[in-house]
Amino acid sequence: MGQASTAVTIEVAPTDLADLERWARNSERTVADLLQEALRHYLDYVRADLADLEEAEKGPFYTLDEVKAYLVEHRAERIRDHQAQAAE
Repeated sequence: MGQASTAVTIEVAPTDLADLERWARNSERTVADLLQEALRHYLDYVRADLADLEEAEKGPFYTLDEVKAYLVEHRAERIRDHQAQAAE
């Protein structure tokens, strides 16, 4: 990675930690690696959502329901794209 990173401490419920540890063992990765990947995916998802919302705000004014429908459509596209990439 080109950027410096900062360590943070989080609290995880015992059952969630047990799941993470099992997934880490099964994937031969560390829990930290899994959490970093999950955080990157989440941040990408949120950033894309915000970009979609900002783009929608630039256009003509729409009702809240229309904006929600637009966001749902773009989320679904991202999910399909992610699933297609994961299948490759």
